[in-house]
Amino acid sequence: DHLRTELTGLRTGRASPGMLDNLAVPGAYGGDEGSGRASSSSHAPPLRALAATTARDSHTLVVTPFDPATLPALEAALRDGPLALNPSRSPGGELVIPVPPPTKDAAAAMLKVARAAAENARAAVRQARRGGMEAAKAGHAGEDDRRVAEKKVQAATDEATAAVDKLVAAKEKALAEV
Repeated sequence: DHLRTELTGLRTGRASPGMLDNLAVPGAYGGDEGSGRASSSSHAPPLRALAATTARDSHTLVVTPFDPATLPALEAALRDGPLALNPSRSPGGELVIPVPPPTKDAAAAMLKVARAAAENARAAVRQARRGGMEAAKAGHAGEDDRRVAEKKVQAATDEATAAVDKLVAAKEKALAEV
């Protein structure tokens, strides 16, 4: 799930509401002002806690704040954040955000990020496998029971690795179409 969340944040040229979910919104409650970068403030709430995001079409997102007072902070976070989007206010108190397709260089950079995230996920799977194998060896007195437990751990590992590979392949395909 963590990998899926990370990959959702990568822009593929199609407007996806999930790409804004983890965007930090500093100053939303009159606190610290700053950029919308997720690392800028540990106390800044994520956009998903302050507004609903929908895709109007494949190139436009609409952000509807739960509290109209947070609109300026949302606008600043979107404009100054890592995606460098250019929101405009609509008469209904919403932010309309055109999502331009990424350049070839940006798509290549996002592909590297996706592959790095996949490798981190695979490392986590390997670590979980290692722990499972140690538990199987320690928890089963009989040789047959140990082998059955190890096979179950290996099957779960194979399934998780296949899921990681499938997610990354889908994101690579989407980025290749840019």
